[in-house]
Amino acid sequence: CSSDLANAITTFAPTANTTVYIQYTENGCIANTAVSITTTAAPTFSVDPSPVCAGSTIVLSDFNGAGTGTFTWYDNLPSIGNIITTLTPLANTDVWVLYAENSCQDSLQLTISVTP
Repeated sequence: CSSDLANAITTFAPTANTTVYIQYTENGCIANTAVSITTTAAPTFSVDPSPVCAGSTIVLSDFNGAGTGTFTWYDNLPSIGNIITTLTPLANTDVWVLYAENSCQDSLQLTISVTP
């Protein structure tokens, strides 16, 4: 038996539907199979961050754009940040929004612009 592991992968992030081939080896025997992977595009969403006055308390959900999914606002990257619902910025402030729809999600960082 022989195998070609020249193109072996352990992890990958497919951007389109694809087929991967899995090879299992035990006690000198080799078994191969194909697995189809179906990808789903990240949801499309928008936010509308209007400039705010310094020291004004804003409700971040007021910036939610079109979309039927859920907007969740964070003070840092969603993977390490805290959920925030209001903000009282004194200077330009970066926030992150995570949008989830139909088991898919995407996020973006934006700056809340502050006017004196």
